[in-house]
Amino acid sequence: MIRNLTLAASIGFYIALSSGASAQNCIVGDDSLFTGDCCDFVSPDIPDFPAWDSDAQWLSIRACDPEIREPGRLEISAPNFINCDTARYQARFGVDFGFGQTVEWEGRLIAKYARTFGHLTTTNRSLQVWRFIVNGDFRISQSTFIPNDAQVPPSIALFDRVHFVGHIDYACDGQGGYDVSLSLQHLPGCIAHGALSDRPAMGPLSHPDRNYYLVAPQAFNVGAAQGTEPQGTLEGDDMRFSTTPFERCYSEQEIRQTTIESIFRGCPCLGPFGSMPWYTQETRLAGICAGQTTVFSPIAVGPTVPAGLNLQVVGQWALPAGQYPERQTLIHYQAVVEPSTPVACNPALEERHFMYGVGTKGNKHWSLHPNTNNVSYNNAIDLVNAVNRNTQVFRWGRPSFASIHVGLFVD
Repeated sequence: MIRNLTLAASIGFYIALSSGASAQNCIVGDDSLFTGDCCDFVSPDIPDFPAWDSDAQWLSIRACDPEIREPGRLEISAPNFINCDTARYQARFGVDFGFGQTVEWEGRLIAKYARTFGHLTTTNRSLQVWRFIVNGDFRISQSTFIPNDAQVPPSIALFDRVHFVGHIDYACDGQGGYDVSLSLQHLPGCIAHGALSDRPAMGPLSHPDRNYYLVAPQAFNVGAAQGTEPQGTLEGDDMRFSTTPFERCYSEQEIRQTTIESIFRGCPCLGPFGSMPWYTQETRLAGICAGQTTVFSPIAVGPTVPAGLNLQVVGQWALPAGQYPERQTLIHYQAVVEPSTPVACNPALEERHFMYGVGTKGNKHWSLHPNTNNVSYNNAIDLVNAVNRNTQVFRWGRPSFASIHVGLFVD
């Protein structure tokens, strides 16, 4: 049962961190990742981002219906870059289930810098947003009780840790501190512990009927009724490749315009029911490099799901007008893709890739790419493949040696 969100004073293990930092130098425009030659080596021109602490909300989704919604608190460090576009975060969060029952988590996130884009709030506040796509493991550092399967993923009994994927956005107007938002998801059991995972499992401990979210700030309304999935014309902001062993980032490349259309709905592992179903969308991801088009085609991730991008509408923030992300809808994506054509500059990408990411829908987003035409879009979607030597990855028994970022706008 969903109860009222009132943060209890019993979560007391947090160290006070600065919730903002000077943003005077954060309006820098393009991030210098586009040179016009997709085989050039690049590194991003981005600001220094602050450590951040916030109230948060823990969500359990069972059989694609909201099950519980509980208050919590999150702390996350400033990003520590380890190569051209990859950073580490230290993070911890706690959840208060009432009656003195709390669970505290600690972990490390690996973040791939995705892109920057402009954003206009409902109060006509012009922002520059910097997005990272994150994944990493968390362990329980302290618990005051024995939690049930809605409160903690039961797979932790098998692996002693829980893997999350998600994002963090930094938004600034150059006048003060950053507005920051974050989401993390532990995927449904047939994905998180299925054939694609390094941590396969079966039975109740694999939670085939549940997935879990942490969303910050806490002011967030859960449920598909808070927004619909983006469909329509897919515009590419960038596609960018990086080689893992040599820690090199290649220049962004143009993406071909195409369409994205929902063709299937259902609940992963379970069947066609629930108020928060997952949708499968038909599309192709095609980049142009050195006069050559590389097409990454989504393939089916299960016997009953058609080929395409898969998504779940998580809900909608409910922040004050002007505070990013205001009332934007949050959507989580995942897909398995494989190139159907050779990959210029980066032959290490010529294999299957598990991709995950997020979309935000609402207000207006516009590209800060050097050749932008100043057209705004209602939806911004970012996908990366789950590649990192320092944390769990989804793969077919062998690591990938190159990473991908795809940044999309949808009308």
